[in-house]
Amino acid sequence: MKILIADSGSTKTDWALVDEQGNVMVTCKTQGISPIHQSDAEILDVLCKELVLSEQPQEVFFYGSGVTEAMKSRMKSLLQQSFPEAKVEAEGDMLGAARALFGKKPRGKSRRDFLLCGPVCINTGIACPFLCRNERSQ
Repeated sequence: MKILIADSGSTKTDWALVDEQGNVMVTCKTQGISPIHQSDAEILDVLCKELVLSEQPQEVFFYGSGVTEAMKSRMKSLLQQSFPEAKVEAEGDMLGAARALFGKKPRGKSRRDFLLCGPVCINTGIACPFLCRNERSQ
């Protein structure tokens, strides 16, 4: 199984195609993708013309700064158009950072052991909760 992971900001997107063991097969950079600032045509243009892969992924995980709750379904639809055979997920960059650091599942012994980040709980190993700042709080 090939998995494509994207970390996107407004200026650049870093892409990595990995195998199921997590070995990086291909990396590349494209211009940034932000559904808040770009049209569907502009985003599809980046995906079709700038993203060059040796193999098609079976799963795509896109984490971007402009992927708000209101933009998730739109971004997922655009990715699905580019990767019609893949299972696609589009999330905000905060969740991407959390998953990169801690994985998908929270761990800990009590509720106080977690960092609360929107809908995500992250194990902090410290005894007080924090609330992450994100674009909805600005």
